[in-house]
Amino acid sequence: MITNDRRDKSLVYLAETDLLAAELKVEVQRMDYKCDQIAAAVFLREDGNIQERQAKAKITPEYQKAKDDYHEALVAYEAVKNKRKTEELIVEVWRSLEASRRQAGQL
Repeated sequence: MITNDRRDKSLVYLAETDLLAAELKVEVQRMDYKCDQIAAAVFLREDGNIQERQAKAKITPEYQKAKDDYHEALVAYEAVKNKRKTEELIVEVWRSLEASRRQAGQL
């Protein structure tokens, strides 16, 4: 049984994390772009054929650090996204239970 208090906690969490979820999503995109920029910069300064230059770009410490930052941002975003989904489900289950109680006249 989902109580009204639990429903309220879910609604508060959802309301309070709208901006956080958006900011984390943008941070993931920013980190992905940064990886691309670093790879492109390294690619341009390296010698060799295209495949060699692409490989060299992806093994540099700068690129590896950017990839690590990207993965950290992705984990943070996915954690908030998943928690928000859980809270949305709690509200939906509460709504369904309330509708069933009203229909059965158990208010």
